[in-house]
Amino acid sequence: GEQPGFHGLGAYEADVYYDEINRRIVSINRKLEAIKKHMDLLRMKRRKYGLPLISLAGYTNAGKSTLHRALTQSDVEVADGLFTTLTTKASALSIPGRRVVLIDSVGFISALPQELLDAFRTTLQEIADANVIVLVVDGSDSPNEMMRKVNTCLRTFGTIGANGIPIVLAINKIDLLSEAEIEERVGLLREKIATVVPISAAEKTNLEELLHLVAQQLPPLERYMVSLTYDSSAASLLSWLHEVGHVEHKEYDANGVLVDVSLTPEMAARLSRMLP
Repeated sequence: GEQPGFHGLGAYEADVYYDEINRRIVSINRKLEAIKKHMDLLRMKRRKYGLPLISLAGYTNAGKSTLHRALTQSDVEVADGLFTTLTTKASALSIPGRRVVLIDSVGFISALPQELLDAFRTTLQEIADANVIVLVVDGSDSPNEMMRKVNTCLRTFGTIGANGIPIVLAINKIDLLSEAEIEERVGLLREKIATVVPISAAEKTNLEELLHLVAQQLPPLERYMVSLTYDSSAASLLSWLHEVGHVEHKEYDANGVLVDVSLTPEMAARLSRMLP
């Protein structure tokens, strides 16, 4: 008969397989923990500078990484497949008169299991922290498939607490579509979300228009005249104003510098706390 404790080769192979899977789970969890720490740090830094946050969201393969690279000219690896973008990539981006942070978040997949949703909550949190969400949709999908994915994304936004954040919907890959197909998709999506723009990230088509629509959704800027006297903090305050606002004009005199600057109300409040 069969010896006790020996279940044939199949069971042994299964044990090895499960051990390997468990090792990978532990390793991925460790990575996620490190990512969480790193992102908490980034979040603190962003709060300090108060730059508006634009988050790219959407399904895996919708072209988010290509769009991120096209807008920021940064070299991000682009590959098909789940979680290519495991950590979020943040890059500074200039919109006329503003500096913002553009974030490429983890790609969605259909029916994301709850455990994975929990594991990626940290990376998905970047979407909930955004001032504007750019929802990137694969225009080469069939209209039904496209709408199904958009609905899933909108539901997930609700789950992670990203309600009430303005959404600009970018229909990507229009270089693969006819005019009629583009119009059909724009029509369908406008029933869901008011701001829709057809783009091609690969061909860099309509990206100016996309940025223009995003800028319209950002917190408004107000103009302030700030008088800085020459002391130890003047130089750092001036560079901070350049960092967080749009400096229209500077005038130097014997006592200091007069700065004409556009700021968000939040940054203006912070400035008034920093000034004597």
